[in-house]
Amino acid sequence: MAISFEPQRRLSGWQRVAYAVSLTLSWILQRTPFSVHCCIVLLAALGPIFAPHLIALLIVLIHVVFVICQSRTAWGVWCGWRGVLRHSRRDWRQYHADERQKLDKNGSGDHVLEIDDVQHIIILPAYKETVETLREVSELSSSRGAQRNTCKNQGT
Repeated sequence: MAISFEPQRRLSGWQRVAYAVSLTLSWILQRTPFSVHCCIVLLAALGPIFAPHLIALLIVLIHVVFVICQSRTAWGVWCGWRGVLRHSRRDWRQYHADERQKLDKNGSGDHVLEIDDVQHIIILPAYKETVETLREVSELSSSRGAQRNTCKNQGT
């Protein structure tokens, strides 16, 4: 526990209980990884002889956890890919007009800029990159979709 020179405020009954539980849990969870590693080493050394069914069950459970984690990752990649496709296929001029119209109905569309007045600035961090690499990145990013006609390569 850290030393504090700030005045301590009085805790109510439930706050004292929550504080005690928090301290106990932090003490237990700080020691859990070491305990688990000791159990794994013990199980790896003695498990095949004394508990082969437990070893088999643990291996199956570990594989189930791995499959679940990989499936969740694959689902996230799939959702990200679909989102990027949806984003890249959107007609941004039409989207801006629709959103502006919604705001105008509510009476709060006065502060919205026209779409041609919006300027995007792209900053590429370039730590120890060669000039050729920066030129290539600049050319590639300016050749994408709708930006092809409007992107200006400023400096290199």
